[in-house]
Amino acid sequence: MITSAESAALPEEQKWELVKSAKGGTWYDGWIPYCMLCNGLIRMPQRDYGFECPQCKNMIGWDLMRLADSPLNK
Repeated sequence: MITSAESAALPEEQKWELVKSAKGGTWYDGWIPYCMLCNGLIRMPQRDYGFECPQCKNMIGWDLMRLADSPLNK
């Protein structure tokens, strides 16, 4: 598990390669992941470290895995 600082420090090109690889399937520009923890299919806005759910505050990195410093780990 990596931290938000480590995820934010990745080169821009590598960030999107990780997202595309983790997502699998077809890709389109502007894709935003859904929070898989909340009801109602909430999209997770992009942050410098990856994505954050506006409702539950779950933080995921560019590999779409939860970050070590996500509030849900506490």
